[in-house]
Amino acid sequence: LPKSICQYCKVNFLDVNDERFAIEHQNHDLVASRDVCIRESIWKVSITFNIRCNRNEIVDSDHRLKIVYHYQEFNDTDIAKRVRRELRNQSPYFEQALYVASVLEEQPAGSAVTTVRARDPEDSQIGRA
Repeated sequence: LPKSICQYCKVNFLDVNDERFAIEHQNHDLVASRDVCIRESIWKVSITFNIRCNRNEIVDSDHRLKIVYHYQEFNDTDIAKRVRRELRNQSPYFEQALYVASVLEEQPAGSAVTTVRARDPEDSQIGRA
């Protein structure tokens, strides 16, 4: 979740649809609920949560996040590339901490409301290896 959401709002995790996983509430991390070995080559987990804010310019909202995991075996070269990429990995960030927009009544469906911009500090060829 964007840090700005956690600063201004309360995030309530309602459900994780796979009992092998849980949300660690302090850092909002998805963690294994017990020591488990996942043998499926593809698995999915859905997380439902809502965001409640005490600020008028931020709308309360409900969300469902689906994570799809695809297991793939790597050789040593693939692992070295991945480790190098992860060592340089920096999270993208939004240009603004808060975006506020309004819409005039009776606008046609599909009208643009606002633009949200994010930047990736590692936008380089090494980051794509």
